[in-house]
Amino acid sequence: MSSFSQYLKPKSKTPWMVWLLSACAFAALLLAFNETLRLIQEESRIQSEIATLRSKQALASAKKPARKDVEEQKKWSTLQAELDFPWDRLFRALERAATTNIELLEFYPDKVQKRVILRGEAKDHAALMEYIGRLTLQDGLRMVHVTRMQSVKRDQLHTVAFEIKADLFM
Repeated sequence: MSSFSQYLKPKSKTPWMVWLLSACAFAALLLAFNETLRLIQEESRIQSEIATLRSKQALASAKKPARKDVEEQKKWSTLQAELDFPWDRLFRALERAATTNIELLEFYPDKVQKRVILRGEAKDHAALMEYIGRLTLQDGLRMVHVTRMQSVKRDQLHTVAFEIKADLFM
């Protein structure tokens, strides 16, 4: 009877060979996925290195501009500084602060740093201090200060020579 008992036992629906092949296919799929991720990371690293090398090469191969181009650019920047200088605000401030006791002799604008240097003579120290106070109150000027002050005697006339620096407020 034992020889027929094998026929009475129900057959397995999936043979063990199918399970083994499925396991092998799954393992191969995991290995392929892992290799794909590694290749993607390697490619991104190589692309970043290429970008870095290209930027370095572009900086190294950038040719120096010709002397003529440099001079022309300097002229244009000088012209732009001239156009951007707030002349109207400066003249308005100087006109509003003007008094009969002050005589402005020289006027030096620094267009790059937006600064002005005023040189002149005052009737006396009090007139100079009043003028500095009036300049300080003007909208277009700030940081008004005396950089030089000296008593001057011409014949019988005593005056105070001065130099004032001020920053222009935009």
